[in-house]
Amino acid sequence: MRRLMVLVMAAGAAIVAVLVLAGSSASALTSYVVTTDADSGPGSLRAALDLADDDGDDSLIAFADGVETIELGDSLEFEEAGYSLTILGGGVTITDVDDTSDSGTAMLSIYDAAAVTLRNVTLTDGPNDGVYIEDPGSDFTLLLDGFTASDNESNGVALNQDDDDYDVDVTVKDSTFSGNGDDGLYLYHNYDAAMTVYVVGSTFSGNGDDGLDANHSDTGDLAVTLRNSSFTGNGDDGAEIERDNDYKVVLTVDGSHFDGNGLDGFDEDGDGLEVDAEYGGVDATITGSTFDDNFAWGLRIDAGEDGEDSEDTDVSISGSQANDNGEDGILVQFEGDDYESVAVTVTDSEANGNADDGLDFYAEYYVSTMDLTLTGFAASNNGDDGVDMDNDTEDGESTVSIRGSEIIGNADDGVTLNQDYADLTVDVSASLFLNNGGEGLQVENDEGDIYLTVTGSQVRGNDGDGLAAQNDYDDIYLTVTASQFKNNVGDGLYTDNDYGDTMATLTASEFSANGDDGADLYSDYDGLVDVSVRLSKFEDNSGDGLDIESFDCDDVEARVLFSQANGNAGNGFELQACDEVSGFFLVATANGNGGAGVGVEVDPGGGGLVWLLFSDLLGNSGGKFTADPGVTVLAIGS
Repeated sequence: MRRLMVLVMAAGAAIVAVLVLAGSSASALTSYVVTTDADSGPGSLRAALDLADDDGDDSLIAFADGVETIELGDSLEFEEAGYSLTILGGGVTITDVDDTSDSGTAMLSIYDAAAVTLRNVTLTDGPNDGVYIEDPGSDFTLLLDGFTASDNESNGVALNQDDDDYDVDVTVKDSTFSGNGDDGLYLYHNYDAAMTVYVVGSTFSGNGDDGLDANHSDTGDLAVTLRNSSFTGNGDDGAEIERDNDYKVVLTVDGSHFDGNGLDGFDEDGDGLEVDAEYGGVDATITGSTFDDNFAWGLRIDAGEDGEDSEDTDVSISGSQANDNGEDGILVQFEGDDYESVAVTVTDSEANGNADDGLDFYAEYYVSTMDLTLTGFAASNNGDDGVDMDNDTEDGESTVSIRGSEIIGNADDGVTLNQDYADLTVDVSASLFLNNGGEGLQVENDEGDIYLTVTGSQVRGNDGDGLAAQNDYDDIYLTVTASQFKNNVGDGLYTDNDYGDTMATLTASEFSANGDDGADLYSDYDGLVDVSVRLSKFEDNSGDGLDIESFDCDDVEARVLFSQANGNAGNGFELQACDEVSGFFLVATANGNGGAGVGVEVDPGGGGLVWLLFSDLLGNSGGKFTADPGVTVLAIGS
């Protein structure tokens, strides 16, 4: 037979109990009301906790009207294994005003509970932690709602699951953790079970260490969600998410702020948000958030460790900013060895004014693929590169897409892309690379092909080359369409291929007013340079307009159609080869150059054939064309 007994208290009543009986077993919620702000005695919080400890039920503690501040003489405890504790504070403040009582313990210590809810209660000025929760004896749920932990000597709240394989589920709503000596909220799990953390509408500010520290040091999932919350002005990180072993961190951040952390300078890091999956991977989705003015990194994500086991890592950032940080705005670093895929996608976001790079994406040891996608991304006025991507692994191809982005005024390169041992594919469209202190865009590969496409972009005013592509051992495939390379201190476009071939197509583009050549396509050792040019301009450069060179020793093949190279200090068009030159110029224009309109050079014993068809080659200081012995020039209608 089942009985249901409900006793409902009015305001100020002493006890509400809801009791469910089934046979000889019982499951109950017993409630107590605190009626006095005294530290002890009948009606006190201490007395209610003592009763809750012994009742063999889930327990609820509420506060009568008029109970506003409780000053503790020593710490409070709840220890009832397997049962829950709910405290509905109604705005009550619990404090230790002299910071001398029980300095080694928390103001409220909870042991072995199955669940804890703290709602509308403040714990402040404690001599150690505000709340300490240790070793739940089962799967455990913590809810902090309208909760405040402030100005405690150690942590605001500390939860330590170091006992057994139980799940931990933490929810924090509309709560504040401020001015605590260590972390605002510290969560630690050391067993093979999941830990889930959900934070919404909460503030973590001015804590001596991290605002939030969530640490899972064993196997089991770690999922963290941070929404519409603020992590600002903490002594170390705004939030630190850590885990060991070959598992993932699953992170969701939305509408949150990680600003001004680590500014006391006591820690060499001091990041806005740090995520560290030491032997695993990270799946992160970040939207509408800020990571500004932190001592070190704005957003730092580390996955893998020293070539150990790892997991795929995928980081997606949109509508966010990481500005004016002491290191990189955004750092994503992978050091695993399981040939995992690593990807970073940044959309409609910015990383400006950081002391180092705007975005630094780095991989070491082994990956299967490394992918970077930037759409509507701004990286300007950073102390080093706007974007630095380095695939320093033993294998694994890289793919880079840059669309509708602005990379402006960085102290070194606008974008640096480095690949060591596999193919590198780069697609750039509708983007700006302006006024950077080094190259506007630099692409390097030690061993593997480069596939580089630039469409509808501007590469102007950089202190080095506009675009520099270098390959040590394999081929370069370059396509440029409807783009500008102007006013760069070095070449507008420069390629350097040591041992492989270079195949380039330049269409409807402009390479003008650069401090050296408009475009310089160069091969050092035994590499063919094959170039097709259509409807393009190479004008007013301080060197040659278009310079195509292959040395030691291979061929040059050039087809120039309906293009012009006027007013350059050197030759308009320059072809240089160790061996054979093949040139075809149709309706080309080369006027007013300081050298020849078309200059052709080969080493002794070399030769070739150059056609000049219906081309305008007048008014050059070096004449219409020059050609070394062995080269035949057929000028028809030119």
